[in-house]
Amino acid sequence: MKKLFSVLVFIALSVFANTEAVCAQRYRLQETIKPFSNYTSGNKEANGVFKIIDTETGDILYFKRTFESEIENTRRANQINFGPDPIIHIVKIADLTDEQIDDIAHQIGLFVPKYVRADTWLVTEKIPDGVSLLSVIMHSGFLGDDTQITFEEIDQIVRELKIMHDGGINHTDLPRNIILHRESDGKLQAYILDFEGAGKQGIDYVETELEKLKKRM
Repeated sequence: MKKLFSVLVFIALSVFANTEAVCAQRYRLQETIKPFSNYTSGNKEANGVFKIIDTETGDILYFKRTFESEIENTRRANQINFGPDPIIHIVKIADLTDEQIDDIAHQIGLFVPKYVRADTWLVTEKIPDGVSLLSVIMHSGFLGDDTQITFEEIDQIVRELKIMHDGGINHTDLPRNIILHRESDGKLQAYILDFEGAGKQGIDYVETELEKLKKRM
């Protein structure tokens, strides 16, 4: 697994290649998505999810505590062929060694409790800053930059989600884990992350909510 993603890790976080050569404050915590809590409380949802920013490039990354199942599910999802010129992209990830966990945590000023220290951790590739599909649904299709998602884009997202589902990947925590970003050329991109499998809002739910959205637009 680590060999498979070695190139990704080098690109996404150059700190992995040579920790001494990187400024200690290059990576900064932007938002705590889910704070730490102990799995023994009965909550089996991954927790300890942090949105971080590369202060030199502005790239957005996600640093999180997770399960081995998310590593495997994400790898399988990345094998799905969505066809030519897709909107949907599966965010690539790399699982981390203890040394890498410590280094990132130190840079973003995060204390990692002992009870999560030995768990599975991952970091995503860079993700353009954007808004979740959930936010777009709640705000009548607007992406936060005065642009609105189109009917054609909605239909393509639904088609591609069905391709993913038919390929054996049923992401069960949508639509908040679909990040939308409109590029400078106007093309909409959708990045799916967080394949841990916790939650109940799957593809059928997204399709229903997007059909409701089209009626409001």
